[in-house]
Amino acid sequence: MISVIMGVYNAENSVERAVRSLYTYTGDMEVIAVNDGSKDGTADKLFRLSEEFPSLKVFSLEENCGLTYCLNFALEKSAGEFVARMDADDICRVGRFEKQLAFLNGHPDYAFTGGGARLFDEKGVYARRSFPAQPQLSDIIRGNPFIHPTLLFRREALLKVGGYRDVSKTVRSEDYDLVFRLYAARLYGYNLQDDLISYYEPRNLAKKHTFRTRRNEFYVRMYGSRLNRSVKGRFYAFKPLILAFLPAGLYRRLHKNREEKL
Repeated sequence: MISVIMGVYNAENSVERAVRSLYTYTGDMEVIAVNDGSKDGTADKLFRLSEEFPSLKVFSLEENCGLTYCLNFALEKSAGEFVARMDADDICRVGRFEKQLAFLNGHPDYAFTGGGARLFDEKGVYARRSFPAQPQLSDIIRGNPFIHPTLLFRREALLKVGGYRDVSKTVRSEDYDLVFRLYAARLYGYNLQDDLISYYEPRNLAKKHTFRTRRNEFYVRMYGSRLNRSVKGRFYAFKPLILAFLPAGLYRRLHKNREEKL
């Protein structure tokens, strides 16, 4: 069985679309959605969806506790042999889980798999993003080569590294931190070259990181490099601190280099 874990915060306008897209998969699946103290109509949307989809399990937190707390909470409540990520503003593409399960079942040496994504906003799909099929540590120290909401893990791999680290220094880099720890435990990932989700990201996005989250990324890079005994990684760790001082226009141009035209 696949357990899909989601942290949901103030997503009343997108969560129904996200949940319904998951249920294009007809195999054995449960969806664990944690309403993270939302102030809008998210809770009502999730409750109505759970009446339609019995395998959707909804938990509501009184206060906003953050994504890592929600994901660990959902992981504890889940029962699947495989654990998938999904965000409340993204769309699961048809065939995603079939492709990922087929890969992991055929390649027992890999602990998790991700894939590519179509980028979209209110005006529609405008680009795609993908990463190398077999990321090595040399790729990871340069930047996270996995798209977090595309990932499907073997449950035992997540449990072996203790799930997500719910500390303030990993905020906005919790997935990157997880990848570093998985690789340090010799639990490796693979990227399918298919587009597995439609990923919501405004095309004229200005800097989405604050100085605090860039500082967090620096910490995660240094921590991950030490775990993986990478001296070179400690030099690359300063990259987010440099990006923190770039003008928004220059950042947007550099950010677009990661996109592939359709």
